[in-house]
Amino acid sequence: MVDNLTERFKACADGLRTAIGAIFAESPKTILIVVDQFEEIFTHLSSNPDPAGRLPAQTDRLIANLVDAVEKSDGRIRVLITLRADFIPQCLEYPQLRSLLEHNQLLLGELGPAALREAVKFPARKVGAFFESGLVEVILRDVHQQRGSLPLLQHALKELWQARRGPWLTLEAYEKSGGVAGALSRRAHYTYEEKLRDHQLQAIARGIFLRLMTLGDGVNDTRRRVPREELYPVGVERRVVNEVLAVLSHKDARLIAVNDDNTVEVAHEALIHSWDTFRGWIEENREQLRLRRSLTEASPDESRILTWSRDGAVRLWATSYESGRACADLSTRGGGRRLGV
Repeated sequence: MVDNLTERFKACADGLRTAIGAIFAESPKTILIVVDQFEEIFTHLSSNPDPAGRLPAQTDRLIANLVDAVEKSDGRIRVLITLRADFIPQCLEYPQLRSLLEHNQLLLGELGPAALREAVKFPARKVGAFFESGLVEVILRDVHQQRGSLPLLQHALKELWQARRGPWLTLEAYEKSGGVAGALSRRAHYTYEEKLRDHQLQAIARGIFLRLMTLGDGVNDTRRRVPREELYPVGVERRVVNEVLAVLSHKDARLIAVNDDNTVEVAHEALIHSWDTFRGWIEENREQLRLRRSLTEASPDESRILTWSRDGAVRLWATSYESGRACADLSTRGGGRRLGV
């Protein structure tokens, strides 16, 4: 009888391999282990930081067991991990992972136009459904060049299928559901209301979203890419902000994207225009956002403003969780005034 697997993994770097060997001792078949969302071991690390920057012991042991299973099972155990590209640098910091990733990786990019069209049409064709004339083009237009759009497309197509008329998928049903943008809006609302129920977490999320957009001057408001460091309010624990960022960038939400260069942006610009809650925040804070822009233009290197805040001259990004708004403290050491941002 196989002993407790959890205890074996904790105690031994070969616990996974030996447990599999015991369970399948009578079977010569190859064992495939799939680890989805491998990047979550690093988001867990950011939420529970070690003073020396080490992985938690349990996570370190998980990596050791996976590496041992790959390297010492004579090919009987194969391990497949899925990993967001922006977490590859974190993996490369650990020799155990680096040697494996260097020679055993497959990079998957966004689907091209032809592949995306086939991804829309093939499932319908397989079940005998038909798209109304022009509907496929409308769908492709909505997802064109939208990063991480496939989960949103999947949700929109599911709603389209549920509203079908016989075998027909109609443009009327697609527009009524809000299409891909509607799916995005609903996902954003659910993430904000259900995943970030705490008032403080919601306040941080509002501040993050407002930092990730730029007011249009005679044109539509647009998304803005910012250094991650810009998103940490004065007086707020970094781990709490990291928790919010992890929720907003999680595969079940995909509302923001954390890029390889440690910058952050809204994953879908359509979110700025389609999510009523976001639009409301922008309208409520439009004058304050203009003030922020004028301060930034006065000092193009916004990090200088943040440096000044540490010196006590200007506090640009201190958050009041009572109102859920950030504020700019334009006071100098001799006095001044306070404005909302």
